[in-house]
Amino acid sequence: MANSYSQFSEIIDGITPEMAAWIETVLRLDVEDDDELEKLLTELGVSADQFETQCWPDFSWTVEGANKSSLWLYCEESYTEDHLVLFLQAFFRKFMPDYVFSMTGAATCSKPRVGEFGGWWLVVTKDSLQGGDTWDATRVACKALEPMSDEVRSQVSRIETEIDFILTDTNVEPKVLAEALRRLAASAEERDA
Repeated sequence: MANSYSQFSEIIDGITPEMAAWIETVLRLDVEDDDELEKLLTELGVSADQFETQCWPDFSWTVEGANKSSLWLYCEESYTEDHLVLFLQAFFRKFMPDYVFSMTGAATCSKPRVGEFGGWWLVVTKDSLQGGDTWDATRVACKALEPMSDEVRSQVSRIETEIDFILTDTNVEPKVLAEALRRLAASAEERDA
């Protein structure tokens, strides 16, 4: 029998005593107790139907360092992404509204099973979440290397002509256009998936 693991380890520095007290209170709330569950939901800013109560918090954590000034978030086997994201967003809304948290993780297996190894990433702010994984990135890269049909090549040529027009005849900055194209590509990939 093989075991699959999701592992990560990240630190948030600059934790104040007030932040540390909130973290320890929220992450130690007992979801089996109705009053504590209600307090947790209030602190996270979610309703009961938006929250999976099993194993709260389903990630490991420690407030450490001099004067409890660092929050270590980690996982050795598995975790619930929603728990981590809801906690981080509530924490950022309350204490660090401009903070951008990034993390990477590894997906591994105790046996050499095909397709069981890879990685993933998350970027979390007080009100947004972005993420991806190596499996999706690999599919996109493979698709990009596939030969283009004449029809696709014609469509690409028309798009390149339009982009050239936008860059030369408008005041759109290239980085703004690049972001718009990135979003369009992501939307198209989601539609095709």
